[in-house]
Amino acid sequence: MRAAPRRGRVKPRWLAGWLAAWGLAVSAAGPAPLDDQARLVAALRGASELNPARGLAHVSHVCDLLVEGERYPVADVRELVRGATTPRGVNRIVVLSPGLLPVRRLPYAGQRPLLCRGNRLYLFGAVRLDELPPEGNVLVFSDKARRVRVETVDVNDWPIYPGR
Repeated sequence: MRAAPRRGRVKPRWLAGWLAAWGLAVSAAGPAPLDDQARLVAALRGASELNPARGLAHVSHVCDLLVEGERYPVADVRELVRGATTPRGVNRIVVLSPGLLPVRRLPYAGQRPLLCRGNRLYLFGAVRLDELPPEGNVLVFSDKARRVRVETVDVNDWPIYPGR
């Protein structure tokens, strides 16, 4: 007579089959998303976007722009200048190509990138491009994210959550 398996115990062959199927599903899903900070830092380092003489204080994948049918990830990067007597930061928005190469760098001081809708990047605070007027809180991208113009949109008209 065969003894009944203990309750709560999984037979090894079922467990091995389940693990193999799970491994195939994970590998078929492709590379880790940019929400994986290690992958984002690796992409920025590989493109020489990060300065090794500075300390990386913050990096995040904000959102993806949709420009001419392709996704362009937007990264928020904040580096600290080492050896400065008072803390100094170098902040910038980095727009990456679909292949994760930098397409556009936009320095900022106190502003922050918040969200994307289509080819528009909404900012907390107003910026000027290349220190030239006009000033605005929305960046509009075109030409494979190489060209950008600035607009001012009232915050009450933003497409924020919950959506309208």
